[in-house]
Amino acid sequence: MSSIPMWLVLPYFVAVKSEKMKIASINSAVVLAGIFTGYHIVSMLKTGVVTIGVYDVFWIATGIVVGCLWGAFVYPVNNRFIQLVQKNILPAVFIAEALNEINSRFVFRFPQNFNSYHMLLLITGVALFLIVNRKELKNKDNYIVFVLLSFMGWMFIETAYKILYVIL
Repeated sequence: MSSIPMWLVLPYFVAVKSEKMKIASINSAVVLAGIFTGYHIVSMLKTGVVTIGVYDVFWIATGIVVGCLWGAFVYPVNNRFIQLVQKNILPAVFIAEALNEINSRFVFRFPQNFNSYHMLLLITGVALFLIVNRKELKNKDNYIVFVLLSFMGWMFIETAYKILYVIL
């Protein structure tokens, strides 16, 4: 079970509340790398196997790189289009992950029924969309950007997972 959206929630709010873009980027990177590092430490403690391999280093480095980019991207700016994208990116990541999971379960990996994890991702994505757009629910641009981001995210996640599956 993947958890891309869950990894990005805390860095998102840390970046949005930062005073400068550089600080948002650094804070987001530190938080995301810290989350990944904590995850691997807990995993090692739980399994009793204390090793740091290429896989662990890859994900911690990914946390730093993605955290920097994520923090810089979600930092508030005064461009209307970029604000629409920033506002809808986190809900779209939840929907994209749900679409990826549904597609993977039904088409590529193992045909299983729609489960509660998929539903949780979908409900969370829609709820976040409604929360972040509560003042502008009549604005059709929000819906268009949200749907486009969701499908673009889905395609990105599908491609990234296939590449990682081959590499790792």
